[in-house]
Amino acid sequence: MRTLLLALIFICTAFSAAGQSRWKQLVSQSQSQWYLGAIKKDNPQMTSEKDCPPDLKTAVPESTAFDIALHPYEIDPAVEAISIEYLFANDCAVLKDLRLLSDLYFPLFERHLEANKLEADFKFLPLVLSALNTSYSDGHNKAGLWALDLPRAKKSGLRMDQFVDERMAPDPSTHAAMSLLKSYKERYDGDLLKMIVAMMRGVNFADSFTPAQKIDDELTFELTALHVCLRLFKNTESTNHLMGWLTYLNDYQTIGFKKTFHWEALSLIPSVNLTTVRGINTCYIGDSIPGLFRGVPFLLHKSSMDEFMSLEDSIYNYKPVVKQINKAVKPHLPEGEEITYVVRSGDVLGTIAEKHSVRVSELKRWNGIKGDNINIGQKLMIYGKAKAPVQTPSTIPAAPTQPTGDYDEYTVKSGDSLWLIAKQFPGVSAENIMEWNNVSNDIRPGQKLKIYKTK
Repeated sequence: MRTLLLALIFICTAFSAAGQSRWKQLVSQSQSQWYLGAIKKDNPQMTSEKDCPPDLKTAVPESTAFDIALHPYEIDPAVEAISIEYLFANDCAVLKDLRLLSDLYFPLFERHLEANKLEADFKFLPLVLSALNTSYSDGHNKAGLWALDLPRAKKSGLRMDQFVDERMAPDPSTHAAMSLLKSYKERYDGDLLKMIVAMMRGVNFADSFTPAQKIDDELTFELTALHVCLRLFKNTESTNHLMGWLTYLNDYQTIGFKKTFHWEALSLIPSVNLTTVRGINTCYIGDSIPGLFRGVPFLLHKSSMDEFMSLEDSIYNYKPVVKQINKAVKPHLPEGEEITYVVRSGDVLGTIAEKHSVRVSELKRWNGIKGDNINIGQKLMIYGKAKAPVQTPSTIPAAPTQPTGDYDEYTVKSGDSLWLIAKQFPGVSAENIMEWNNVSNDIRPGQKLKIYKTK
């Protein structure tokens, strides 16, 4: 089966690079969630699968209305193969993590969907919206398990202020998502595919959407990934670990606070690790925890409850130490040029670094990036090379002549960038292609580019 997948990837090259990059970024962020890492560490038996790929059931599950609704959308076999291969990579690490999270959240989704008389398979939608990450944020507008944007969240009555973002709380965000789905069901007369697209892109896009129209790379990949998750999750054997989750979470207890106090005050409790407490209370986003708020339960480990009660007055009266903020010193580039780059769909640190002739390590250092993840809309500071000295007419070199000789004509495909194209031709750089064709970084599908033979 794996050989077949690799063959499909090799043969069918028209896949969605932008959508694939976004989904991988989502899953990577999801896998770094504190409580996922904690339960895997404390209960390693919960992540053990005997086989990879998992055992396939002999009988294909009966198609549901949700599955049938996806059929009019034409699935690209290359994108489908890439999605499956990604889930199966590294001993099925991604698939195992998503399954483990689904055991925690699917019962919540199912309960809400059933109560609202909505198709049960909508529970799979957060797999591609957020990769089941309660603390998901695109850094601009969308957040939470259901990737709700600000206007829709506010319309649904969720609280979002300097203290709390209820989009990052499972129950309130799911309740809001059900409200949206019910409104979309009425708006689109029960058209499940339009309801799915509306959740992904909003009603302005969904109103004019038809399965036959050409859609962008990200939506192509999202719909295909949803199709793959739906079929794999329904047609593979897996142990349900809900009881393991409940046993683990049973060690935490709900606590209410009489007054607003600074997060740092919890560090007065010897048994409290602030990273752990923040990790399990993801919707409390500010510097302070609001008092008299009961909208979303605040969880604290049972072992810390008595200590909190004994230190309660000190916690409420805690004053954070005002730290001297040292402004970051910019790199010493007396003749360099400072550039602000806004991350776009499909960008990764490697492509941005090569585009600006800098190192990835420099990008990370200049912008305080510890890992490899960047978000669409994120602003990066880039410090260019020293400006060339002003030249007199006698010192200005002659303009480069157009190369002669054999060349290949390359047709730009959807998802291409000059960097990706250059990688396909040894000895050719993105700058070469720009010079040979008198183009900028903005290229479009169908455009013809000359790629000269290099010696």
